[in-house]
Amino acid sequence: LLREMEARKIFVFGGTGQQGNGVLDALAALPNRPKILRTVTRDMFGDKANALSKRRIQVVEGDFIQDESILRTLLTGIDTVFLNLDYWTLGPKNEVAVGKKIIDLCAEMKIQQVIYSSLEPIGLITGNPCPWYDTKTEISDHILKKGFPFCTFVKMGTYYENLFTGYTKLTKDSNGVWIFSYPLGTQGLTLVPVHDVGRVIVRIMENPAKYNGKSIGLAGDHLTGQEMAEIFTDVTGQKAKFVNMDLSAIEKKDAASATMWRFKLESEDAMKVYVEQSREIVPDLVDLRTWLKSYIAQNPKALA
Repeated sequence: LLREMEARKIFVFGGTGQQGNGVLDALAALPNRPKILRTVTRDMFGDKANALSKRRIQVVEGDFIQDESILRTLLTGIDTVFLNLDYWTLGPKNEVAVGKKIIDLCAEMKIQQVIYSSLEPIGLITGNPCPWYDTKTEISDHILKKGFPFCTFVKMGTYYENLFTGYTKLTKDSNGVWIFSYPLGTQGLTLVPVHDVGRVIVRIMENPAKYNGKSIGLAGDHLTGQEMAEIFTDVTGQKAKFVNMDLSAIEKKDAASATMWRFKLESEDAMKVYVEQSREIVPDLVDLRTWLKSYIAQNPKALA
């Protein structure tokens, strides 16, 4: 049987990344904080690693991708694993190979509970490849074959944080108006506060039997592009507008991205359920408006 939370020993992959960091923060804030919280990094002296260490989280330095002995050390004595792998860092072949290696070792070392950050099986549903989704599907299937006592799959919506970071961040037009551009028309996009949603993942850890074998969507809001632009203007006082992208133009440049967007359009009702599923577990999960107010207060230069 899985131990109570205060006796639990938990390993979080990607503890200095967006998903893993939110999970560790939520775990460290528990009144019945687990006995051991552990993660791994290749940069022990980075700001994020230092911040975790100050919260009595074990931060181990090493490259487990290159050295399986490090991975064995990391997982020794562990009850629960949260696994998230970055497709954009690893690439498709490496992500699948690394994911399967981790899962094989978790099974060998008799890890009791695995929570895997997956995505919708777009390739299986549409018959068209979408590599950064398809890798998650392959790893998810591998997890199911291993027969862990408790396993749960979580599926993230589009990060709120993507408004200001990465290749999808907002841009301004020649008139200084912020542009929200998606091929959505009047349909909505499922959005997630990636750090705050760590609280949902921790509740799943606390209730392994209740969520065993389930796939839980993670989201705090579901909004149209027009609604997002209006919220942005209300919060920041700066002009913003929604510009619909041409899906056929996307398809000519990047067929996989077009497959993803077409799936989101055709499966909007299924994606909306993410918000209900998340709020059933954590009712006060932050919505976009609340998150945006907090983000701008902490990062005023984001609007420069």
